[in-house]
Amino acid sequence: MLNKYLSIFLFITITCEAQQFKISKIEEGLFELVVINYDSVSNLKNGLNDFYYNSADKPDGRLLVKNEENKIVRECEYLNGKMGIDEWWYSSGEKEWFGDWNFTNNLKSYVRWYKNGIVKSEQDSTGLNTQYYENGQKKIQRRFINGKLEGDYFGWFENGKMKERGRYKRGEKTGRWFYFNNDGSLEEEKIY
Repeated sequence: MLNKYLSIFLFITITCEAQQFKISKIEEGLFELVVINYDSVSNLKNGLNDFYYNSADKPDGRLLVKNEENKIVRECEYLNGKMGIDEWWYSSGEKEWFGDWNFTNNLKSYVRWYKNGIVKSEQDSTGLNTQYYENGQKKIQRRFINGKLEGDYFGWFENGKMKERGRYKRGEKTGRWFYFNNDGSLEEEKIY
């Protein structure tokens, strides 16, 4: 077990040059990871969740990630190697991410916010994914089925005018697609 801690610590140290970590066990099934210079989801590298294991050698329990001010910036739970609820906060305290993976590692739903509290992107349990500009205006609306784009796709400019629209089938553009200028006028029509 100590070798796992050490190898993960070395992996973390090598892959995250500007970040430092301190791992401590709070109680059975609950570990705390303190991250120095942590700022957001994108700063936490792959591999950090692999430092606590059950008897079947799979992640199990709750993970707390704290910054150097001892503020929780991430809390997630694992059950027999599969992730459930996953929450992230910006270092300043605003919520950044809430995801429900339903212990299957297939994302059930999530919401991600900008620091100003406006929703940045969200996905529901049917795979409908919507992204927003920082002003709250919709940017993209699409659906994922089994990890691939499927069905109607809409994109907008930040001013709210339609940017593009079309359809996907099994991850590929299909049929008639329309592309627009920033003023809303049709720029191009393509058939795929």
